[in-house]
Amino acid sequence: MRSIHEAASSTQARRETCNCIQQTVSMYSDLYDHAARMLTGKCGIKAGIPISRDIDCSRIPHVSFPETEG
Repeated sequence: MRSIHEAASSTQARRETCNCIQQTVSMYSDLYDHAARMLTGKCGIKAGIPISRDIDCSRIPHVSFPETEG
């Protein structure tokens, strides 16, 4: 998760990262959206990229990333 946070520094990179995460999440039919959304927090990261099967990655706005926690 930290490498995702570091790599997704531009709007385009964040959208591409979102698409990758969404495709990966969709491969696991037993993965609950609420559990997936908690993943970044569990890793101490505020990624700014929602993790969900239903997110429209093309609508992710440009937002600067906050620093990681701890």
